[in-house]
Amino acid sequence: MNIPNNLPFGPTENVYLQGNFAPILKEESYSDLKVTGQIPDELDGAVLIRIGPNAAFKPLDMKYHHWIDGTGMINAFYFKDGKVSYKNRFVNTFKMENNRKANRSLFGGIRSLSKTTFKGWNLLKINLFNLIYLGIRKLLGLGPTVSQFDKIAPAMNDSNTNILLQNGYVLSLEEVGKPYLIKLDTLETLGEFDYHGELTRNNSAHPLTDPFNKHSYTNSYSPIPPYMKYYEITPEAKISYETDMDVPYPAMVHGFALSEKYYVHFHFPAVYRKEYLGTRKPIRWEPEENDSFIGILERNNPKAKTKWYKIPTCWVFHNMNAYDEGDKVFMFVAKFPRIPMFGLDTENPSPPFTEQPNSKFAKWTLDLKTGAFEEEIINPDLVEFPIMDYRYLTKKQKHGWYTSLVDDVQKYGLWNTVCHYDFEKNKEESFHAGKDHYVGESLFTPKNEDSPEGVGYVMCLRYSLMKNTSEVLILDAQNLSAGPLATIEVPRRIEYDFHGSIIRHWDLEK
Repeated sequence: MNIPNNLPFGPTENVYLQGNFAPILKEESYSDLKVTGQIPDELDGAVLIRIGPNAAFKPLDMKYHHWIDGTGMINAFYFKDGKVSYKNRFVNTFKMENNRKANRSLFGGIRSLSKTTFKGWNLLKINLFNLIYLGIRKLLGLGPTVSQFDKIAPAMNDSNTNILLQNGYVLSLEEVGKPYLIKLDTLETLGEFDYHGELTRNNSAHPLTDPFNKHSYTNSYSPIPPYMKYYEITPEAKISYETDMDVPYPAMVHGFALSEKYYVHFHFPAVYRKEYLGTRKPIRWEPEENDSFIGILERNNPKAKTKWYKIPTCWVFHNMNAYDEGDKVFMFVAKFPRIPMFGLDTENPSPPFTEQPNSKFAKWTLDLKTGAFEEEIINPDLVEFPIMDYRYLTKKQKHGWYTSLVDDVQKYGLWNTVCHYDFEKNKEESFHAGKDHYVGESLFTPKNEDSPEGVGYVMCLRYSLMKNTSEVLILDAQNLSAGPLATIEVPRRIEYDFHGSIIRHWDLEK
């Protein structure tokens, strides 16, 4: 087979820099994309917006470049009068702005921080004396000081993980820095967003908004104490209060869940200590020394303390939902046996995904009174990106969707199937993207603002390996097996990305 290499920076064994993981370097716009089928009238005015990492310039260390080191690239599709236009733009982060001025990479990545150029260090306000002191502390296994960490942090925020409309603002997010504010129609970066001066450090890439009280919730982890903070945010995008959580150890924490009563915290042994910063393994899987926990914190109560429940060792990036009934909390997660992409004991620092652990879709039940924990595997295949109709977040869901891999291996793509699960019927149906075709996260949007739960559409990007091009698929959310209602072609490929949103006109009018 004539497989496209897509090697913008030359030959490399790094999987994050080849194939459809390789970055797209140009910012482009297309109008009136070719549509096969019929775009539902209800989607008029909608915007499908997605984001993922793109190395805009050749990394300083090709071998140790990590997928998450790329600057955020926004891909947006605008639906108007039965037509679709497209544009992509980089998030103009501190790192991207200065790399553009220099027309080259100035900063090392999460596993190659020491490769940062002298100009890069100067931009971070770390002079030669500080740099020597930083090196000595690294050799002694101490890690940076608080002051040094604060100076380094801007170079670590690529704002590449998620993009969403929160409290009236379109935000691009990554969990090691503050969000960036994005102008929806032009994708212009308007600067960092700190919730009107109230956010003083990084926050989660997956904030959640309760559709019933309109408050948002997020967290912030750090290798520098306090290791974890919890925030509640008003509908006016102001932090109503924050809490320092007494976590068992410093760790990377990607997502969390909300039930009607609780903030549900996932704390697993992807350990993130300050002494690990600047090394080849900044995040380390250490289950022998650290247990896995679910933390339960009562919402809307500034005086509440986190209660910790030990569970079997595992890792979760993403969850679909949580809800509580009596003394029990139910959670729906994509569960890995360990964290992928970090701390793998392989000779290749960026091994093929065929060597990575696989996740399964599971239902967890936690009894808050007895501490009893139960797990039910709903789908044993490789499953990720569980989503729901977020108008019903925190309530017992009737419908959910996720991506899966069927009859293939994770070599040229990670997933090839979109699945719908009917929780009332305990039944799954799916759409397979086709041989040598791959999909990413799928997104649900309701048909209308007041449609019943789960009545609407699912959108996803599909990549054709042989054509080296991408397209948007629109599927009936509860009839995936019928195939696309509409297929929207893009003249080139769109790189594999992370997350996104479908923004509707009624969201913008609120």
